[in-house]
Amino acid sequence: MLYNITHTTVYRYDEPVPLAHHLLRLRPRAHPRQRCETCDIMVDPRPTIRADHDDHFGNHTTFVTVEGGHRELTVTARSRVELLPPEDYLTASLWGRPPACRFPEPLAPWTKSSEFTFDSPLIKTVPMYADYAGSCFPAGRPLIEGAMDLTGRIYRDFQFDPEATTISTPVDEVFKNRRGVCQDFAHLEIACLRSLGIPARYVSGYIETTPPLRASRAWPEPTPRTPGFRFIAKAPDGSISTPPTTSSLQPVISLSPGGATTAMSAPSAA
Repeated sequence: MLYNITHTTVYRYDEPVPLAHHLLRLRPRAHPRQRCETCDIMVDPRPTIRADHDDHFGNHTTFVTVEGGHRELTVTARSRVELLPPEDYLTASLWGRPPACRFPEPLAPWTKSSEFTFDSPLIKTVPMYADYAGSCFPAGRPLIEGAMDLTGRIYRDFQFDPEATTISTPVDEVFKNRRGVCQDFAHLEIACLRSLGIPARYVSGYIETTPPLRASRAWPEPTPRTPGFRFIAKAPDGSISTPPTTSSLQPVISLSPGGATTAMSAPSAA
């Protein structure tokens, strides 16, 4: 299926800004289920410097410098994306063995997924999160089942509240107050998974909903600790991540993957 996506972000300032530098990650990712046919990114006022590159996580990144006093900056990305039918992410045998936290041996340094197990500026691994999530991963349970159980627990225990947090609210405050938005719940689930030794990354992107969609969405993606790993994309439903089922999964489009504050992939849906 083909999707035409328009993403607009507007910055308004109280005082004129004489010089501004921005990093834009707005081009949808390419992966086996998703292909970005076109992506045009427009910035107003017109940048004096513009450069494109791929970051460490493979996200297409656009750097812009805007010179001259301005009180408003508008960034618009128009993309055309082809999304292929999903695999059966709910087949437990696909992921086979229990989560990596049940194995005593450490990650091999060459295992690429190892970088998604460490602390980051926004996500810390602490026993409190391991205790909260531990019951979702009994010995022998497939990773996908445990991850879905954890998503469901967060859905039940926490309340969606767009006024409760900001983009810089720490995870421990979200955990204490039991309120937040999809970004907060994604960070929390990643903290839980990493605290159990399970690699997980943060994804931002879009969900197919009734227009207009007023914000992008975020979700976590865990992966088994194996050399041939691949991430399990768990799409959120509505404003927060709900327990995925074969009937509730929605088409989602991956925007950017990474370690602490960015990530990838999506089933129909991390």
